[in-house]
Amino acid sequence: MLFYYLKISIRRLLRDRVYSVVNLMGLVLAFVAGLMLFGYAFQAWRTDKGLSNNEQVFHLLVKSEEQAPYWYSGAPYFLSETLAGELPQIQNYTRLKEEQLYLNRAGGKERFKGKVYSTERSFFDIYRFSLLAGSFGEFEHYSGKAVISERMAKRFFGDASAIGKFLPLKDNEDNRYQVVAIMENATSRSSLQADILITFPKTSNEFAYRHKVETSLLLAKGTDSDALVQAIRNIRLREGTERVRKERWTLLPFEDLYLSDLSISGFRNRGNRLYVIGTVAIGVFVLVIALLNVAVSRSVDSEKRRTSDKVRACMGENRKEAWLFTVIELGLLVSVAGALALPMATFLYPWVNRWIGFSEIDTLAIDGRMAVFYVLSLIVCVLILFISSRPFLRRKYSLHTALQLVAGIALLISSGIYLKQIGLMESSFDFFKEGERIAYFRLPHHNKDLDAPITLPWRQDLDMIPEVRTTGRATVLPLRFGGIRHVELRTKNGPEQTVQAVRLTGDDRFTSLYHLELLRGRALNPATFPKTRREKYYSDSPRTVEVLVNEMLVKRLGLEDAPLGRQLRLKKGDTSFKIVGVLRDFHFAPIHMPIEPVFVSAEQLDLQNVMLARIPAKQVPKAKESLRKIYNKYDQGKSPAFSLRILEGGDYYKSELRFGKILTVFTSLGMLIVMLGLFGVSYFTAETRTKEIGIRKANGATTFEILRLLNSSTLKQVAMAFIIAVPIAYYAMGRWLENFAYKTEMSWWIFAGAGLLAGLVALATVSWQSWRAASREPVEALRYE
Repeated sequence: MLFYYLKISIRRLLRDRVYSVVNLMGLVLAFVAGLMLFGYAFQAWRTDKGLSNNEQVFHLLVKSEEQAPYWYSGAPYFLSETLAGELPQIQNYTRLKEEQLYLNRAGGKERFKGKVYSTERSFFDIYRFSLLAGSFGEFEHYSGKAVISERMAKRFFGDASAIGKFLPLKDNEDNRYQVVAIMENATSRSSLQADILITFPKTSNEFAYRHKVETSLLLAKGTDSDALVQAIRNIRLREGTERVRKERWTLLPFEDLYLSDLSISGFRNRGNRLYVIGTVAIGVFVLVIALLNVAVSRSVDSEKRRTSDKVRACMGENRKEAWLFTVIELGLLVSVAGALALPMATFLYPWVNRWIGFSEIDTLAIDGRMAVFYVLSLIVCVLILFISSRPFLRRKYSLHTALQLVAGIALLISSGIYLKQIGLMESSFDFFKEGERIAYFRLPHHNKDLDAPITLPWRQDLDMIPEVRTTGRATVLPLRFGGIRHVELRTKNGPEQTVQAVRLTGDDRFTSLYHLELLRGRALNPATFPKTRREKYYSDSPRTVEVLVNEMLVKRLGLEDAPLGRQLRLKKGDTSFKIVGVLRDFHFAPIHMPIEPVFVSAEQLDLQNVMLARIPAKQVPKAKESLRKIYNKYDQGKSPAFSLRILEGGDYYKSELRFGKILTVFTSLGMLIVMLGLFGVSYFTAETRTKEIGIRKANGATTFEILRLLNSSTLKQVAMAFIIAVPIAYYAMGRWLENFAYKTEMSWWIFAGAGLLAGLVALATVSWQSWRAASREPVEALRYE
């Protein structure tokens, strides 16, 4: 009996080939989109799941009032030992600190590009890394041991066994690390990206108090994390310093770290919960459009089958059998679409992801959970389509088409506003000029003798490079999230005013290097810079340091009338700052943040170990070689190899740019599915109104009048969909724009353009069928029925 139902259902689908092909194409496209989008979201959601050996592993985070809202994964080295000794809720702990190691290479040392961390034995008790060879047992404190990834073992030792051998990292015998184990490679998204793990060096009090380490705590089940945080704060308050009193602590489950909403500075890999949710929402929208597409076709088909359905009912077919036919037809359609979509999505996934920017995702991982989710999704699709085919809905194909258009127009409006905001982001950094690049390289390890000159002796050589327009020592801008440090700045003369300001370092070329506009005053005078560290730190006479300030700082301190010459001071220290210039406000960080008070000085020039250069884009390769020669001339192989890095504004908006590509691509895909649905409706309309068209033409109606008659209903649907889609898109994008301190306007022309584009797409889709029907000879049309 089931075979009979199956045969009849296949026959029905083949009989209505146009609708079946339209539905199948729409579902295949939607399932491909859904697999890729849900696949990305699923991988993001399960990142770090199962990496820790216990769900009770928490990451210890801290921030100070000056650094709010940024949290830091850095606790004092000895704090975890103290906490574990006094708080029984803490069953174990481990510490992690990023290191820089150098490879021995001919002609000097080369900085190792992989991730190297010093840690301890408990790391392998708390986190789960599969052991491929050797033993974690020998990885003890201060033992000079190393655990390396499978990838590093292949790189350093080839096919030979790495166990027992020393890493070729330094020529200093005291810092050699012997490989005791090989672990599996970390997944590309993991929050623990470790190529090499080495034991902590012998811990001195100086090391312990100077260095901050990432700390993970294994807590007992049922631990009240809020109460534990308060206990940690109480232990820290024993130190009694003002800095400690300003600390705020929190515990974050390690498995939630990747998609946490907290702003965590400097952490290796972070996802974005908002964009993961947005990706899922786009997938749902595209899928809904495709399902509505099928619902439209089913409604149209029910109109065509009305007579045959009545005949079968008279011949004894009951409602249960009719429902069974419907379920089998829909099941066949969805199953075939699902089967076709799976290999297509698997094939396209790496290509699409690389274009979007997810280069770390190479394959679409279909594991057991993903397979179950996919099958359940197909079943849900069948149920939704079955419900939409019920008598009270099946004749509402105009409603289904309108809902398709609502989803499509909402996506178009959202894409327009999103791309407009992306344009604002990319143009927010004034110092990135078209045709130019800002590059920087780390300076060689310079002489730290007190009488050594702070100003580099080879600056004149840099000025002689024809491919370089200007060079300077300065803070690398834009600052990344969490790279911002605030200091309390006060007026020195007159009524005291205080402000939390961002401190930047720059020399006399700071304004020309970053193309900043000087509204008042002048640039910094290099003659006022300290010549040596002895002059800076041990001078008996009080020093006055020249500074540039931005408009925001002037406003906050109430110095709008006469800012030049006014003196400022820090909360601590006796150094005076003299304002010599006022800069126009500029974005020194991503536009998620408001512009803050800023001052620029050469006070910390001796601590600024990078040199920046502004280079024409086409001259970067030549400039790089010239800079390398000068670097090697003065360094003579004592420092790491020369490496030039190019600053790109887009690097600071990677998540936004990726999501923008997702939104653009899959909005286009959604509109393509809408076009398929409109094509099916126009085909049905032209088919059912053939006789009416023939009569109208026989009575003198022109082709244009027939086109207007057939297309008017489509335009009405577009207008109705536009009215519904506008508030939906306006609300959704308004909520998203709240994440930015500086946001684009939701201009009226974006909404109007989306409606106009949707109308043109709809007309272009239905006009072909309408033209065929309108241009048919009246005699032929009347003979048709």
